[in-house]
Amino acid sequence: MTDIYIFATNTQNALISYPNDQTFEYFQYVIKMSKNNVQIVLVRKDNLLHYCYVRRIGNKQVFGLCLRLDRIYSDIEDLFRAFDAAFSNLVESGAILQMDSTSNIKLGVSNFAAETVAIKEMSDNLIQAIGISQRNTLPLPPADYSVSINDCKEVCLEDTTNVQIINAIKKYSNVYIVKTHAEIARITEFINLVKKKNEEITRLQMTIVGQNDTISKLKKQKNKYKWVVFLLFVLFVGVVLFAFYAQNRTQIIQDMTDEIEILNNTIDIKNTYINQLKQDSTTLSTEKHQWINKYNTLSKQYEDIKDYSKKIPLIISRIEIANTDYNRNILTDFGKKIYSNSTRYFTPKIYYTSVEPTMVVLKTKWYNTDRQLSRGDSSPIGFSQSENYYISSGQDNELRLRGWGNNTSGHWKAGKYSVEIWYNDICLGVKHFEVY
Repeated sequence: MTDIYIFATNTQNALISYPNDQTFEYFQYVIKMSKNNVQIVLVRKDNLLHYCYVRRIGNKQVFGLCLRLDRIYSDIEDLFRAFDAAFSNLVESGAILQMDSTSNIKLGVSNFAAETVAIKEMSDNLIQAIGISQRNTLPLPPADYSVSINDCKEVCLEDTTNVQIINAIKKYSNVYIVKTHAEIARITEFINLVKKKNEEITRLQMTIVGQNDTISKLKKQKNKYKWVVFLLFVLFVGVVLFAFYAQNRTQIIQDMTDEIEILNNTIDIKNTYINQLKQDSTTLSTEKHQWINKYNTLSKQYEDIKDYSKKIPLIISRIEIANTDYNRNILTDFGKKIYSNSTRYFTPKIYYTSVEPTMVVLKTKWYNTDRQLSRGDSSPIGFSQSENYYISSGQDNELRLRGWGNNTSGHWKAGKYSVEIWYNDICLGVKHFEVY
């Protein structure tokens, strides 16, 4: 039995949830219990466990997701990662959780009934990421009536092992699990990117305003020099008229000729300056368009990177093979020679680069010495294995995948083998290796 619930408090501090059934009162209890930015509050009712992921968001609101099981989930850290990924996806989609202009996360709906399609998609993805199976769950024992049902056990995820958490769940009806390091890298990177883009847009707008002011000043200077030329011409006419009636007309004419030459030189200088102002105005206008084109290019590059990362979430640069036992203890280290008499499980390690952290489903194809695909009873069609993995962002990351083989020494004979790593219909990498 696996059910997903979503709940939150709105700006009026009223609790809303979906689906809306008897779990409503449990959510009131877990919100009251929540003291940190992020935590899982586990509530047992009869033979059902409610793993309630509670996270504080902006405007003193609370947002939560709940996984209801009739078994004990054995890896709380994986459960935290799956809940964090679901929270990040809701923020990026913007249907239920939204980010305002100050990069604060807020609830985007007044009730969840209007967003049933988005909630169904989120629930299906979360259940797939968690991957409930016999491997990662344990049977839920009968309730321990030696402990009061109102008692609550508080533990810190970073300071407590999975075994200790499982023992607390078996004993107490209420377990409070706090996660000290509560930041989500995808949300932090998204907020920083929004702030960086806003800063660049503001800087470009200020540059454009400054250039427009400069152009206006240059136009005013141009008009002012036109008036100077006109006044000089009027002055010249007045001087000529005055000289016409002067006694020493020859000297006056010579003086006026010299004055005209000076005025002509002045006009040439002013015209040169006006032409320079025109060139400066054209240059500033060109720079303005260059800044706008640069901004548009950066925006398109950002969208292209997001689209590519959705199609191929990681790029594998290298694959190494080790020989391990059933408990994943290394018998022959990665990259070393593997001898047939000691072979048990072939275990690959991948070295990869990823844009953002997320949960992925990786499939493997193991080929034996006859180039035949090696499969087991639970192998998916066309593959040897299929497993859920959490990948980190950045370069030079390492991830150790599940092994393939048998716990009996000498399981694999000498010869040449190969393994392929697949994501959806894309082969991310191939490793050929030999057993001696």
